[in-house]
Amino acid sequence: MKSHEAHIREIANDPLIRDYHDRGMLKWQGMYLSEQTTMLKQMKEKDCHVVYRYEPMKTRDIMDLLYFAFAHTKPILAQVGEIDLGWNQQDYIIGIVNGFDEEKVFIDNKSYEIEEIEYVEMYKKIR
Repeated sequence: MKSHEAHIREIANDPLIRDYHDRGMLKWQGMYLSEQTTMLKQMKEKDCHVVYRYEPMKTRDIMDLLYFAFAHTKPILAQVGEIDLGWNQQDYIIGIVNGFDEEKVFIDNKSYEIEEIEYVEMYKKIR
């Protein structure tokens, strides 16, 4: 019967064990759950999504464009002045102007305060 030390030396001299290179975390990359990969993909897409901040327009010019878009059923791109806690500009509002209230405009049946809208342009979808 071999001694314990002889057995350890024999194992240590085995080329499969002696030349083994631990890849560390690489071998675990395939072990992510589908929820984790989906979350990582969403985080990457969010990091790549940039919202350009347009120069604020005068209220009169904004109203003229909103009324024109409403009268001709044209789509618009609008931007509100709100910035979130991460100093990110809110995404664009794209849609058809459905109507007006005293202090609100309805774009795709959602209401927005007219005071909060800082920029409007006629929207041309790029194909």
